[in-house]
Amino acid sequence: MKSSLLLNTRSTTIEKSLSIKMSADIFKFPKQPSEYEKRIHGVVYTPTSLAEYLASRVTGLAQKVFKNRPLNILDPACGNGELLAAFPKANFNLFGVDISQAALEQVYERLAIKQGNASQRNFIKKNALFPEKSVSPSEGWSKLLKQFSMPEGFDVVIANPPWGADVAEYRSRLDEGAYKLYQAQFDTSDLFFELSANLVRPNGFIAFIVPDSIFNHDKQRVRQLILKQFKIVLIARLGEKIFPNINRACIVLIAQRVEKIQPSHAVTCF
Repeated sequence: MKSSLLLNTRSTTIEKSLSIKMSADIFKFPKQPSEYEKRIHGVVYTPTSLAEYLASRVTGLAQKVFKNRPLNILDPACGNGELLAAFPKANFNLFGVDISQAALEQVYERLAIKQGNASQRNFIKKNALFPEKSVSPSEGWSKLLKQFSMPEGFDVVIANPPWGADVAEYRSRLDEGAYKLYQAQFDTSDLFFELSANLVRPNGFIAFIVPDSIFNHDKQRVRQLILKQFKIVLIARLGEKIFPNINRACIVLIAQRVEKIQPSHAVTCF
């Protein structure tokens, strides 16, 4: 059956799943960012129940691949740490990057309380899209991966990346061609797909919460990037009002980085 979910280039078997009722009324909401943070940085904190669901699903998948050792998990736009805090206490090494020092202090404190062994060295104040001012994103992340002692990348990159953030501070660097997905009708969340493709290790997973607009015609390049480098595992269309005061539909997408994409595989969709 031809897949109409992402791009009509691959045969996909669709397995419908109703294992969780994804509606706004079931979600617990953390304290939300200021209007300034929403407008300038595209920040919207993840509902607790959604974070727990996403963490649980990607954990089950990753533990089947990376057996008998802790999972190494990065959130490149960790905010208040809702996604990272959703992982259980044991068998996880958690890493976070964010542009807000206040947010990093909050995430470190909550993980230290919950897990008891959070390392402050694992949380760094950076713009994940351009971690170093004088070098390319790939060179900047090469330095960070060494600093994190993760030269091969992470087992899981999980994120609710900024949606529609103001890029004025680094537009000139985008104009230099640092990201292929930077184009007229782009969203900052698009760039995090491109970034994360280079941060997750072979056979690792990305787990993203992004705008439903990824299915729009003008997002074909985003879908092509995903399909060329990842095997889609799960797509959940959640609709609007998942986030307080945000009338924008979103989806959950989990995908595995693989060297060879099979022409047909099962995808859980709902």
